[in-house]
Amino acid sequence: NDWVDVIVFIEHTPELEAEFLASALAAEFPHAQGTIRTDAGGTRFFSRTPLEVVEALDTPFDNIVVRTTVAETEWLVAGIHAAPPQLGADAWARDGELVADLVERHLDERMLLVGDFNAIDQHHTMRGVVDAGAVNTASTRFWGETWDPTWPVGHPWIPAFARIDHYLMTPSVNGWAPTYFEVDGTDHMGILATAPKPLA
Repeated sequence: NDWVDVIVFIEHTPELEAEFLASALAAEFPHAQGTIRTDAGGTRFFSRTPLEVVEALDTPFDNIVVRTTVAETEWLVAGIHAAPPQLGADAWARDGELVADLVERHLDERMLLVGDFNAIDQHHTMRGVVDAGAVNTASTRFWGETWDPTWPVGHPWIPAFARIDHYLMTPSVNGWAPTYFEVDGTDHMGILATAPKPLA
């Protein structure tokens, strides 16, 4: 879509990198930052506008923040892939705390956080991120919250039952609730995160 400015891939592998670069999208999104890993830890950004890496969290999977400018407005985009509970309660809780701290440190900036938080809204890790100041429009819709499970997708006998993929923003972002779409070859739904303009 010609009004998408940044694409974020979670679990970005060499195979996915090659597939993207061979696609028509590569010419439309020529600016790239982030990591490519053979395991599930890679987080990669492709953009129409230049990208600068701002920081990377010290986490098992790569949680990376980039800066870009769109229509003369500066944005931070955080690609989030928090540790799943399968890596242990301590790692899961620590990643949640690090993401919450990230939000607190950038509350005064226009930051979008998108990706696999490996937690539903009711988990304490997600509650901590929201308590730190992140806005979760999927849970604060004026017309009522919908279920929108994002995982696992495409399983032959297990239906999607958990919304662990999220789009959050800092309070200065005038963002809309996310929409979700199917992505071939993955067990997660994709997220379309929209922020039409900054507040005054």
